[in-house]
Amino acid sequence: MNTMESMKREICSIVSGVVDGNPPIAEDQDLPSQGVHSVYMVGVLVRLEEHYGVEFAGNELSSTHFQSIDSIYQLIQRKLADQQETNDSSRGEHV
Repeated sequence: MNTMESMKREICSIVSGVVDGNPPIAEDQDLPSQGVHSVYMVGVLVRLEEHYGVEFAGNELSSTHFQSIDSIYQLIQRKLADQQETNDSSRGEHV
């Protein structure tokens, strides 16, 4: 299994955990059609921030970013890449 697939499964597991996995969350379907609505998304956001060590900005809290497992994956990948870039820049300034 590659990193993308494993990360998507982690995200799916986090979302399923917040909604008690009933019914199980499918990776290939949009979340609102599976009953994952704004009430659940607060819990999902907190769990994602804790799990991946990221913090979502207000402008990232749109339904577009949390429409599906794939859209969440894309957002987290971007956040992690930004963190890595910031860390690399920080290290370069201190050398």
